[in-house]
Amino acid sequence: FIFQDEYNEMLYQRMGYEVEIIGNIHENPELL
Repeated sequence: FIFQDEYNEMLYQRMGYEVEIIGNIHENPELL
């Protein structure tokens, strides 16, 4: 179960990272 927790934590970090990028693109469309 430790592996599952580590996987979930990595998944949450990746999701947060992608959401942050999407937010930055919305604020700065020229990044595309």
